[in-house]
Amino acid sequence: PTQYPQGLDTYGFAALPAGYANGGSAYGVGGSNYFWTATPSESISDYTADTWNLHQFNDDLQRGSYVKDTGRSVRCLKN
Repeated sequence: PTQYPQGLDTYGFAALPAGYANGGSAYGVGGSNYFWTATPSESISDYTADTWNLHQFNDDLQRGSYVKDTGRSVRCLKN
């Protein structure tokens, strides 16, 4: 099998299960992560934005839409 640096997947991406924040509390820490998208929202609301969601026991990348004043992760890339 191919070996990858610790924590990286086959795409060279690593994400800690940081969960999300809402109303001053943290949820899903250790089991999921939610990343804000850079693409325009498919939502019809100005109060929501789209996310990509990763979950510990699911290999699927899921798209979601959440209220903008909740805490979600961002991924920074170096050029």
